[in-house]
Amino acid sequence: MRIIHLEAGPWRWWYALLGFGLTLCSPILALWLVQPSRTSQQSVTALPQEQWTLILQFVFFVLLGLLLLLGLRRRALAPTELGLTLALPRRIVLTTVGGFLLITAFAWLSAKLSAGDAAADRQILNTLRLGASFSHDLSAILVVAIGAPIAEEFLYRGLIFRGLYDGIQQFAPRFRFLTAGVACLIATIISSQLFASAHSGGDEDGQRLVLFGLGAIACLAYALTGSLYAPILIHSLNNAYGLFMLLRTSGITLSAPWLLGLLAATPLLTLGLVYLLQLIMTAWYRAPAPTNPPAAGQAALSA
Repeated sequence: MRIIHLEAGPWRWWYALLGFGLTLCSPILALWLVQPSRTSQQSVTALPQEQWTLILQFVFFVLLGLLLLLGLRRRALAPTELGLTLALPRRIVLTTVGGFLLITAFAWLSAKLSAGDAAADRQILNTLRLGASFSHDLSAILVVAIGAPIAEEFLYRGLIFRGLYDGIQQFAPRFRFLTAGVACLIATIISSQLFASAHSGGDEDGQRLVLFGLGAIACLAYALTGSLYAPILIHSLNNAYGLFMLLRTSGITLSAPWLLGLLAATPLLTLGLVYLLQLIMTAWYRAPAPTNPPAAGQAALSA
């Protein structure tokens, strides 16, 4: 029975290095764009610098990542090259549900064994400023439960993991042990460590193991289904559930009751946005015309 459904593609291993550089440059560029706007004192209803930085950072992740791949491939990208495929819908659903339950149980166990989660929750609350105003609450929900899953999965799984997965297997003719399973394991460890390191800082260091686990589960979901839909949905479900539990434990009330309904619907909204992107790329992409062999009469005439 075939387990890994992610076909080895043309991605090079150094694509992952470019993706890593993107993770370093995007926050700095976003912060630089936001900083000049803070010439006056920030009002209560205005979005804080941290949220604007996150929003711009996620936009850069997707746009710069796509432009990077377009430049490297020098042609329009097929949706399947980015993992935008629903070829195995049943496997995608089962993997998504199983991955979400697994990371939820892992996070619960980590919270029981670690004392750093309370400090991490306070840091998240200070960054998002939930309950401060309607604009804060709405932007936090959209950024955390929709923007982050799409942008980060395109970067960490679609570019970094896929670049390592494909690139390592290109050395298989010289090194027989570099099978698809070995390539998947190496790519999972490296990309998950990068994902955890990018999210860890200060009081959030206690959640590094959980973040690594989320990255690893997302990588395996991509490999098992051959589709980015599964890791994106796992990420969205995890973030939406985490934000809901954060509101519940902190006692914070959102500015509008219907925002809780929006939070619950974010995985479906995320699914719709990804599918819309797939439709746009499908309409844009044109497969290269096959090279037809010369007709028999033409071949005889040329002879």
